[in-house]
Amino acid sequence: MFFFPFKDDNPTGNKPFISWLLISLCIIIYLVQLSFNSNEVKLFIMSYGVTPGLLINNFGSLWFTVLSSMFIHGNISHLFGNMLYLWIFGDNVEDSFGKVKFIFFYIRKKPTFQRINESRKICRRSIYVMYEKI
Repeated sequence: MFFFPFKDDNPTGNKPFISWLLISLCIIIYLVQLSFNSNEVKLFIMSYGVTPGLLINNFGSLWFTVLSSMFIHGNISHLFGNMLYLWIFGDNVEDSFGKVKFIFFYIRKKPTFQRINESRKICRRSIYVMYEKI
């Protein structure tokens, strides 16, 4: 059975202002993306999204995409899922870490998850190629 958590039972001692700020930024940037035509969306994603091969070869000029890509979402379900979990769990993590450490944690975790996601894609392609040869 599939379910979405809508709240948690862990009260926090402080208001999660950083979580609210991150959620707001992501929503605003998504709304800006919606105002673009298809060519502008492609240009926006190519300019501010991370492309691992380009990043490795041109880190000096593309380092900012590691940060800017944290706020780009592909569609409404991608945005909704990420913001839902940030809303539910971000307040507890922010309360536990403190505001400054939470910001550094949020910034630091993104490249890690990008590498994990890229590894998953490579594994899926390898499995597909393997089954295709059988």
